[in-house]
Amino acid sequence: MATVFTYTIASEGWFPNFAVDPPRFSLEIRASAITKALDSVLVAGGNCVVTFKADLSAGEEAALEALVFAHSGAPIPPVMPKLREDGVAYAVPKPSSFGLVMCDRDMRINTCIVAAADAVEDLKMDTSTNKEVAWDELTLVGVYKNVNGTMTLCTTQGDADSNGVLSVWDYTAKLSGDPLLYEMRDGMLYVDPALPTAEGYAHRAYAVVAPTIPPSYGGSIAVFDAYLGSNPDNLIAALSPQATVLDPAGEAGAAGAVVRLYIVHPAGSKLSHVLRLVTYRAPGTF
Repeated sequence: MATVFTYTIASEGWFPNFAVDPPRFSLEIRASAITKALDSVLVAGGNCVVTFKADLSAGEEAALEALVFAHSGAPIPPVMPKLREDGVAYAVPKPSSFGLVMCDRDMRINTCIVAAADAVEDLKMDTSTNKEVAWDELTLVGVYKNVNGTMTLCTTQGDADSNGVLSVWDYTAKLSGDPLLYEMRDGMLYVDPALPTAEGYAHRAYAVVAPTIPPSYGGSIAVFDAYLGSNPDNLIAALSPQATVLDPAGEAGAAGAVVRLYIVHPAGSKLSHVLRLVTYRAPGTF
């Protein structure tokens, strides 16, 4: 059930400058500790109406009120191009939205392994214990075999060893197990140097954003595809000056926040690659 909060803009004690900028306030809410999905921020009849897609906890309600008290009401300034001496504009990258910070992620993937715990190594540092702990944002979708033209899931390791020709993983930024809004700029794949030279063109990688979104919602987005054995220094890099927004609260739901990696390989090929994603997300979510 949606939850609605209404604040009178001109009332002293709420918005300090008696003004609200919905785009800025939306970003401030998404960058806060509030975990419930934001539906909208609107100004109507002298009120700021904030709608969430689920009930807020008491702590989240208090956090929302704190954001109201601190909101400047000033619009987000436009990014002005930097000009050279001759007046030509430089390109201005947009690395992230207001309130987000960089989170550079490295994850190890093992091809043709059907046990999820062994197919992925996704770790982070627990600063309270100084220990590495599981992060679990990268998950195994499965290992597949080609059965008369149809890709079919391998259910046993023996089956994968004999027939597995495709390994698939999904990445989604999460907080307490739930998908959250984030932005992705760059992606890299560090190829296992043990990949046989003779198989250079038999190993291929494809990265797709929002793989299950139907065409009516814009469809999926191909980020890169590459032959793993043909790149110098065993590195495949897809670098962008602009970030791609992945929002589980959008029209397409959680499917819109997924990055899927496919690796095609010879049957039974077991190699270890490192997937690196340069993402931007709210403080306190990692």
